[in-house]
Amino acid sequence: MSKAEKTKQFIIEKTAALFNSKGYTRTSLSDISEATGLTKGSIYGNFENRDELAIAVYKFNSGLLGKKFTEVIW
Repeated sequence: MSKAEKTKQFIIEKTAALFNSKGYTRTSLSDISEATGLTKGSIYGNFENRDELAIAVYKFNSGLLGKKFTEVIW
């Protein structure tokens, strides 16, 4: 995984925790910046906009849920 991919994954994971606790609408870009320790410009350098980040977080959380579901079934 390249450094850019690691950074993107880091942003997704930190933002997932925020969305899970605060919700999408109550999570600001400043909250995301604070949680990641990255500037807003760095976040926008990895994601076109907040909606693109939200979709990536949704896919990440869905993947985690799918893995847990599979573990329980098998």
